Amino acid sequence: MSKTNRYGLPREIPDKIKREIRQRSKFGCVICRAGIFDYEHIEPQYRDATIHDPENICCLCTACHAKVSRGHFSKAYVKKKYNEVQAANPSLLRPPFDALDFHEGKAELRLGGLAYGSGVTTIIKYHGVELVSISPTYLSDSVGINALFMDDDGNETLRISDNVWHGSLKAWDTEVIGPRIMVRKRKGRFSLNYVSNRPVKS
Repeated sequence: MSKTNRYGLPREIPDKIKREIRQRSKFGCVICRAGIFDYEHIEPQYRDATIHDPENICCLCTACHAKVSRGHFSKAYVKKKYNEVQAANPSLLRPPFDALDFHEGKAELRLGGLAYGSGVTTIIKYHGVELVSISPTYLSDSVGINALFMDDDGNETLRISDNVWHGSLKAWDTEVIGPRIMVRKRKGRFSLNYVSNRPVKS
């Protein structure tokens, strides 16, 4: 695959522009709100673009992108959803979300040298608020991981509920690259820097 289009525009979008696109897309797919996504040139398509314009590039998950590629979703529909997400009242917009897979073998939560299985529920509690806990799930040999992450001012930046993570529209930035989920309080400061240790098969 060529690294540039016919106008010499690199396929790789600069980090600063990617972050603006993530912010405009409210850190999720503009159609279904999935938190794992790619960057989609709406108009013009990448092959005809001369610049990476964040007003015309949004976040789309692979499932919604496939619907665009197959003609089930039009570019006009994608643009409409992008505009709606940008204009939406954050209190009425679903935060980004996606599933985490903790189910290879017996799931357990490890903090430091301690391991917690399904026999323990609350791991960390602060002023009556459960920050890290586990709960039984519908499978008898697995557990649900629950966690709450906040910034320095006590604002929620990410929540994990029964192995599904839910981002926050108030985060400075939320980015997913490969197996890594990064939620930043500000440049260079993380609320969460999660990496799956599961090998990725190509």
